[in-house]
Amino acid sequence: MGLSSDEIDFIANSIEPVIINRTQSTKSENKNVHDRVERILKALDAIDENEFDFSLFSIGEKKIFLESLIEILELETPVLQRYFISKESKQKSPNRKLLYNLSKKDADLYLDQFISDLFIRNEANHRCILSNGDPSFICNYRYSRKESINYRNEATADIRFRIRNFGDFDNLYHNYMKVYLAEIARHNDQKVNTGLYNPVECIYMIDVYIDIFASLLLQTINYCIMMSDKIDYAEKEKVLENIYLEAKESKIDFKEGSKQEILWSFAIYLFFLTRRNSFATELNVQELLEQQMNDPSYVMEVPEDCKYSYKSIDEVPTKKELRKIFLEGKEEKEERFNKRFAEMQNLIDILLLTAGRDLGSEHLQHAKVVYREVIEDDLQYEISSEKIQTANTIARHINKPETPLYEELSSTIFLREKISRGLFREVGLAALYIKKNKVQKCIYEDILSAFTGYDEIQISKNLKRVYAKYHKILLAEYFDKY
Repeated sequence: MGLSSDEIDFIANSIEPVIINRTQSTKSENKNVHDRVERILKALDAIDENEFDFSLFSIGEKKIFLESLIEILELETPVLQRYFISKESKQKSPNRKLLYNLSKKDADLYLDQFISDLFIRNEANHRCILSNGDPSFICNYRYSRKESINYRNEATADIRFRIRNFGDFDNLYHNYMKVYLAEIARHNDQKVNTGLYNPVECIYMIDVYIDIFASLLLQTINYCIMMSDKIDYAEKEKVLENIYLEAKESKIDFKEGSKQEILWSFAIYLFFLTRRNSFATELNVQELLEQQMNDPSYVMEVPEDCKYSYKSIDEVPTKKELRKIFLEGKEEKEERFNKRFAEMQNLIDILLLTAGRDLGSEHLQHAKVVYREVIEDDLQYEISSEKIQTANTIARHINKPETPLYEELSSTIFLREKISRGLFREVGLAALYIKKNKVQKCIYEDILSAFTGYDEIQISKNLKRVYAKYHKILLAEYFDKY
């Protein structure tokens, strides 16, 4: 973290009386404050390769930060939650492993509470009076994600429909970019010219548009390029390789933006970690699936005698042929097949509502993919160090009345990605799925690279350059050529 021994001594000596006063302990009981500060700094360094840059701040700001962080670590209520499951902590000192948990690239860690708390503490430290001196106005740092999430879901559904049906990439890009730039301008104006600025609302806006533009780029690659009937397989392979090479070679010179207060800056750093965690989980799942695909026992292509032209299950003339399509020559008792088939159809109806997959239980291709990828495949996914599950095990939890639909967000990512892989395999594009993943990794790496400094407005502008880069690449490598 770049603190000298003298700085650590100064901060420890400054914090010690505060700790004694807050905990009603004696000086002798707090003689390890110096060691504790050193341990905290070491834990902060270990959170990510992209470390929080402590050197930007004055010794006074560092003292404020470490004092606030120690107070948070001593809270009796946890500041980190998990998606889907919210269990009351029975532990003493539930935040004891807070910094260690931040080092985990875990999409299930929910950092919103921690982020909001830091903004609240930042305001308290500076005793900000907002709204032109009206002390009755308090910025809502508990700003709800609900509205922004609803907008994201509507936008990604719109993108999915228009890309799949009309290939409307360029128009969609410009339409959403226009709105995004207007949002940046609005938040920047509020930050500079009024007392009504809410950084939490701005962060959620940025987060939503990361999802929107990532969806636009990936849906375009999936449906306009990989599923295109304009070019053959060899050309698709060439296009994806060219996109990947251009993405790797084309660098963006990002700006860092203005300096923020230290607690504000760390809140922005936590926002970066939120995105790092979700991207890492997706990419780790893809890597796991690719490892399975590289195993000699994995069949990359649907056997020729098991291919089909039917769209609906009802169109398949006999149960024998249906079994052959699903099992691809594998022997299985009819009773077991029928049981699994029923499980599959029930599961599809649930996945339609919960896992972001547009599936139909009577659609033959969808049904076969869910059967093979979720019901039948025994590939194990390490959700945590204590929990390793197959897709089928995850699916079994969905219908249990005593549990939520999902126990982990990463479970939905695993199921969704397996189904995506299976759909590409069904149409003979399994190898292109791997190439697509390489491009997806580049997109995610560029998005994370845009988090320079801790100015959320500048980060939003940096991200605009990322989206523009890939818009330009996709136009040049596909739409302008075919």
